[in-house]
Amino acid sequence: MDVPYKIHTGQLLTTASGNLEPAYGTIVTDNNQPVSGALVYITLEGGQTLSTISKPSGTWLIPLNLARTQDLTSYLP
Repeated sequence: MDVPYKIHTGQLLTTASGNLEPAYGTIVTDNNQPVSGALVYITLEGGQTLSTISKPSGTWLIPLNLARTQDLTSYLP
């Protein structure tokens, strides 16, 4: 049977998370109007890819304090 996608969940981590500040911003059109529902992706060096969707105000926020390494075995320093 073909599997259209595969999900891998990282193990439970008992160490403290990193001290990274959140990433955030606002997405607007050329006419300075907020963009609702835009997909925002962030890939940190050596880390996993994180994503979010912009709010009706165009704002978005991605907490980075729980970002993990690419292999999901630890938090990013």
